[in-house]
Amino acid sequence: MAAPAPRTDVSSAFAFGPVIVVEQLGGDTFLRVDAPEVGTTTPRTSGIRVVCKGETVGLTVDPAQSRLFDAAGDAVTRRA
Repeated sequence: MAAPAPRTDVSSAFAFGPVIVVEQLGGDTFLRVDAPEVGTTTPRTSGIRVVCKGETVGLTVDPAQSRLFDAAGDAVTRRA
């Protein structure tokens, strides 16, 4: 197994919650996180991350990499 990746600075995290599922797929790691601030969500991290079920993680968003959708499921257009 790969060495643990350095933890990301979570000082800018907007939500925290326990990991309930960890799934490593190729070069990405998908987590299922139950964060009270946003509900259950599935963040993707690049690379192999050593994260354990039950570990509390902070959620951050890179605006350049995010996609937003409205209640109908339609993509929200970014404003310049």
